Amino acid sequence: MDVRILGLIALVALLLPTASLVVPVAVAGDSDEVVEAGEGTVNITVPVLSFEDALNLAYTVRNLTYELFQWEISRNVTAANVTLTVGDRFLARALELKDNATRKATVFAVVAAIHYGHAPAFAHPVLARVVKGSLGENGTVTADTVNAVLSASSELKSILLNAVGYAESKGYNTTLAEAWIARGDNATATAQQLLAAGNVTAGFRHAVAGYRMYVKAYSVLVKTVFAQFLRDLGIVRAKAFLPPGLIDKLPVELRSELKARIEKGEVKSIRDVVGEVRKEIQLRAEERREREYRQVASIMAAALAKLSRSLPLHGRQLYDFCYDIVRDVASRTNATGLQLLQLSLQELQGKLSNLNIQQEFQSSVVKIRVKH
Repeated sequence: MDVRILGLIALVALLLPTASLVVPVAVAGDSDEVVEAGEGTVNITVPVLSFEDALNLAYTVRNLTYELFQWEISRNVTAANVTLTVGDRFLARALELKDNATRKATVFAVVAAIHYGHAPAFAHPVLARVVKGSLGENGTVTADTVNAVLSASSELKSILLNAVGYAESKGYNTTLAEAWIARGDNATATAQQLLAAGNVTAGFRHAVAGYRMYVKAYSVLVKTVFAQFLRDLGIVRAKAFLPPGLIDKLPVELRSELKARIEKGEVKSIRDVVGEVRKEIQLRAEERREREYRQVASIMAAALAKLSRSLPLHGRQLYDFCYDIVRDVASRTNATGLQLLQLSLQELQGKLSNLNIQQEFQSSVVKIRVKH
């Protein structure tokens, strides 16, 4: 069986049947990309990845899942023990080959990470054993069965929260995993309420659902670590999840720029689009305010130049002087239009005490029109 994994080797491998990954594996011949597994071979194309990065990935996933593996092994899940052992063998082999066969060592480190990533799947056999060992006579579900599942869920959640804490400490996004944990908490709480009310069957159903949601949370956490690790290295780029036609509803001048940024992976969600639109609105508002500042400053400078020949400032210096006053008044008062002009004149009067600004403006034939 030949499978070529391009780019997302880790994520794709997580979806492969567990049996194809937990058997002893050896590199065939001199190739550093052909891996022999059981009765077939797996051709692996590892993305451009340094040995150090591959090793970091392997250790990260191992640390993320090791406690879960140990819990599953303590519950007599043989496949968990085999998978952890094989993963450790690949990791040890990678360390042995790092100096003389770096490419091969990189492949082994990635394959080790893949093995470690299978830990959440082995939590399902744990649940099966818990249920089987707590059934009543004739295989009936009893209150003891529900309590046994709830107890296993509590243990699993404790391990899961430790893994989430570790992932957070490494800078990984745990939002999706936490959402599944919340769903598991709700199902578990409902199971406890139903059991207390004497509804064993419904309580059992919700208890099992809660357990499975914790398993799902762990699986999502592992896949998130793989995906973010590769994305942070620039090996894969997350695609934007945007409703069809959304960009076409935006202002024309924004469409081409946003489409280009989506292609580059800079805009990835509706939240990003909203942020870009908000920035555009803010930019336009700032441009409008800037035009108003310049207009008011020009009016003041032109009027002053006509009203008084004794000013020490002329031309550009006079305009800059008025502009600074207008901008300062606007920042302090949020005034606009004619109100901004009036307040700016009052400010100007305080700076030019030798002139009666208001009187000179009122006694002169000066028509003022502010454009918006």
